Amino acid sequence: MCDASDGAVGAVLGQRINKIFHPVYYARNTMNDAQVNYTVIEKELFTIVFAMEKFHPYLMEFDLEIQDRTGSENQVADHLSRLEEEGRPHDGLDINDSFLDEQLLAISMTGMPWFANLANYLVCGIVPNEFSSNQRKKLKQDCLDYYWDESYLFRICTNGMIRRCLPEEEQVGIHEACHSSPYGGHHGGARTAAKVLSCGLYWPTLYKDASELVKRYDEC
Repeated sequence: MCDASDGAVGAVLGQRINKIFHPVYYARNTMNDAQVNYTVIEKELFTIVFAMEKFHPYLMEFDLEIQDRTGSENQVADHLSRLEEEGRPHDGLDINDSFLDEQLLAISMTGMPWFANLANYLVCGIVPNEFSSNQRKKLKQDCLDYYWDESYLFRICTNGMIRRCLPEEEQVGIHEACHSSPYGGHHGGARTAAKVLSCGLYWPTLYKDASELVKRYDEC
């Protein structure tokens, strides 16, 4: 859902489950001087473009149909487009948008995935302050084998295959599926790891983790 007011745009990405709308992501932004002068129809269409740009990693898998809705059916997005900061003077000043998408995409959370430094460097050139000169050089060299594309990090492997880098919390589930699911076959560590690679997934300790996983299964 998306909507425009005289000076701002708002959009909501959501999904209906059992006819109940569940929001997934919110986005809003103020218009610049040129955009404020758009006609009403141009503002509405501009909002669609804004929403597509913000949410396209989620939407690129789907066929899209744009539907016009009345304000009473579009209250959340309508509210976002008219939202005022608490205590903000009504003097026409733009909201500070200095928090860029590149900063939002930088991974700076506790329990960071193994590829956090690679992703941060590729997205916005961030190198940890505590890194030594050799560590900085190694990070930049390692990044030659990776690239960032729409919220995912990919590794260019030696055989030319491109595989998505998997964070730790997803690795065990993938390994178990490739080993002990009905289609897994309960093969050895090397073959289980090969099945993961054939699925287009990668992490550095893949073969070691597969071997340890197999050892935990008594029937194997």
